[in-house]
Amino acid sequence: MANPAGKNVDVGYKRPPVHSRFRKGKSGNPSGRPKSQNIGNGLAALINRPVTVTLEGAAHKVPLTEALAMSLAQRALTGNTAAAREFMKIVERVTAEQKIADEKPARVEKILISWVDPLDCNTSLQKLGVVERIDDKWRIPTWVVEAALARNRPVEINESDRQLLANSMVDREALPALLQLVDS
Repeated sequence: MANPAGKNVDVGYKRPPVHSRFRKGKSGNPSGRPKSQNIGNGLAALINRPVTVTLEGAAHKVPLTEALAMSLAQRALTGNTAAAREFMKIVERVTAEQKIADEKPARVEKILISWVDPLDCNTSLQKLGVVERIDDKWRIPTWVVEAALARNRPVEINESDRQLLANSMVDREALPALLQLVDS
């Protein structure tokens, strides 16, 4: 195709005229994509905005969602079956979401690791009455061994465990009778 100046210029599909092509170093969209209006922020502000309601003759400021729920409940109590049905749907949804939230394990924010001297543990256990100090050694009272054996059934204790347990007890002779109770 020839232009009036007599030059041969190719213009057509995927070949725009030279004067309307993008210039090098200049964006084809200098303003960029227009920013959209974020409706969510405005809606959140509206929902959380406090409104004044009258409860038992006194004015109270509550969030809009709470005021709407109270209004719906009031209409349900006056006999409006549609309001009662809608209110029960909301209650069921909230109950189901609460149940799911209760079943989820709590998120661990911080783990604190501290080292405790074993002697400090024994002192704490002594204050609880779980161990006794006899001849500069810590000993376990008979009732603690009895309670542990009753709680942890079935218990398999080999001979070395028996010896260790007997040496750790206040009354070493009470262990065989306790173990016979567990075995029976």
